[in-house]
Amino acid sequence: MGKLSNWIRARARFVAVLLVLALAAGGGYRVWAGRRARPAPVGGPGTLATAVATMGDIEVAVTGTAPLQPGGSQDVRSLVGGTVRRIHVSEGQTVAAGQVLAELENEGVMLALEQAQLAYEADLEQLAELRAQSGGDESATRSAQLAVATAKLNLERLEKQVDALVVKAPGPGEIAELPVRQGDQVSPGALLAAVLSGSPGQVSITVPEDRILDVKLGDEASVILAPLPEVHVVRLSLIDETVYGLRIGDRLRATVDGQWIPGTGGSVTAWGTVVSIQRSLPYFEIVCRLPGVPSGIPDGAKALYMEIYPTGEQSKGQTIIAGGELRVVVDEWGLDQAHLDGEGRRARISSIGAESQRDAQGRVVYPVTLELAEESATPIRSGMSAHAMVIPAKGDPLGALTTYQAPYHRITASDGGKVEAVYARAGQRVQSGDILMLVSNPTLEYQLEQARAELRLAENKLRDLSLTDRAAREIRSLEIRVRQAEMALETRYVDADALVVRANTSGRIVGWSQEISLGQTLGAGHVWGRIVNYEQMSVTISVDELQIVALRPGMQAQVSVDALPGRPFAARVRSIASEGQYQMGVSSFEVTLEVEGAPELRAQMTANARIQVAERQGVLLVPAEAVTIFGDGGAEVTVIDGRGVPAPRRVQIGLYNHAQVEVTGGLTEGEQVVLGVGRQNPGAPWMTHGVIREGMTK
Repeated sequence: MGKLSNWIRARARFVAVLLVLALAAGGGYRVWAGRRARPAPVGGPGTLATAVATMGDIEVAVTGTAPLQPGGSQDVRSLVGGTVRRIHVSEGQTVAAGQVLAELENEGVMLALEQAQLAYEADLEQLAELRAQSGGDESATRSAQLAVATAKLNLERLEKQVDALVVKAPGPGEIAELPVRQGDQVSPGALLAAVLSGSPGQVSITVPEDRILDVKLGDEASVILAPLPEVHVVRLSLIDETVYGLRIGDRLRATVDGQWIPGTGGSVTAWGTVVSIQRSLPYFEIVCRLPGVPSGIPDGAKALYMEIYPTGEQSKGQTIIAGGELRVVVDEWGLDQAHLDGEGRRARISSIGAESQRDAQGRVVYPVTLELAEESATPIRSGMSAHAMVIPAKGDPLGALTTYQAPYHRITASDGGKVEAVYARAGQRVQSGDILMLVSNPTLEYQLEQARAELRLAENKLRDLSLTDRAAREIRSLEIRVRQAEMALETRYVDADALVVRANTSGRIVGWSQEISLGQTLGAGHVWGRIVNYEQMSVTISVDELQIVALRPGMQAQVSVDALPGRPFAARVRSIASEGQYQMGVSSFEVTLEVEGAPELRAQMTANARIQVAERQGVLLVPAEAVTIFGDGGAEVTVIDGRGVPAPRRVQIGLYNHAQVEVTGGLTEGEQVVLGVGRQNPGAPWMTHGVIREGMTK
């Protein structure tokens, strides 16, 4: 089942193809094909292959394969430089947070500590002497006032930084991404959360320099979102003499290899048009669009014979004969007409780039942003494929493939720290000011207390300036010096303590510096290795845009690894990427699962993830190859009536996967349905013409 799901996901489209047999008296075959299907082998003359509608259970799941990753890791760094004196651990050893890993020596650090200690003690002694005496000079009021103002500004800045450790929602919306968990260490600028707002979103296109003056802010536009329709095309390279008189829009007729479509005699005839002519010395590159080719014919099939009918005067009535390979691409030409017919979502130009850039072909273009006029009623995510058309007041419309960008606020850490608590989850609706998480930063909090103390000292000094007693003013000044000496001493203690390298988290040591030896001198910031947490593993799989809407954070899943066959591990969906990756006309999204750790699991083991989307028990089921699913959501089966004659019948369906379809109406238990035409070779099972579908819910 995993291989089938991977095969279907690679095509990134929900597909349905079914051969409906003609009635015996009708003659021939009737074929309906969805957007994409796996071609079935063409059989020769045979008998009807049938199945009986039975009661049973059905399940729909999303699967994927990716390497296992550890739950988290932290680098072990030297905060100060020094000479290696002792090493207490080795590669692969399990350690606890705070455990001593190594010790360094640094005479400069220890001398600085001693000097700070002596300076602090000297200031304390001088302060004691002043308190026993009297006298002093008047201090400058202006200098004291400036010191108070500076201390207040510094305090306000630090208070804002500490307030930011309480992470709040910037406005109403839905949490699209929450990549951190309780206990994580975050660096300044790290992403803490992303909140989707309720605004409609936008797309971006590029406009060539010869058309940029035709577009204006506020010009109307249209956007069509995924899934985008596809069409077969043939690309030809023809010499100058061949294309004389050829024009865009000229008609053509193609004979296409039809071995995948039963009843065609091995070929299919389809009409099309020339949609693009570009000079590429010494040839002309011609693109021919063939909307009449059945979608069951796959990418890479052959156009065996093509007749193109030029309409220009230079053609002299001659016909161009060619052949080529079919490619399935996004139907941009059909989408242009769909925009003009009003099938797209309304949008307007919201910004036009002031500076140009060059595209992949080296042409000068300008970025143009389109903002959708209204929020989508159906679930959509950033990164989904889209097609946009701008309708300027002057000139022809401008269309281009692009990707949809959902509006969301990125909340980043202004300062580093440790995530102490998380109060939200991905997919949760929040209001402005809701608390999402708490981050602790002892250094920042210490700086805040220090700033408050400095402000108090500055205010006390300013207040003491009103005293006429010189001793009181000097005592206050010296008290400030004592406090500064005390803070300098505390800093030196921190440096001295950093000569002992400790584990910053619990876990297993990996990548330990094997080349480090006793007596070696290291600089500040040296990385000894990493401490990796294997108690919680994760795996990130890629899910296509049609399946992603069925997944939610928190869904239960199962993971198996190739190295431990028959041993399933419990998992759950931790996060779903808010932005997809667009490639070959399809967008896919990363889904991360948390996996319960076990001693046997190792990082980079191949993991097979399976997320159950839906299941039903005791329902009426038929094989998938017996059902035709139409584009409007309707479905049809061919039933053997009481006279033994096949007859088409519309039915209602529920869940379906690659093997079975749930029938909710139009069919009863025990009725026979046609699977296709098959023949039985000696020793071989029945072979039928059928279809494999992606499992989805209706």
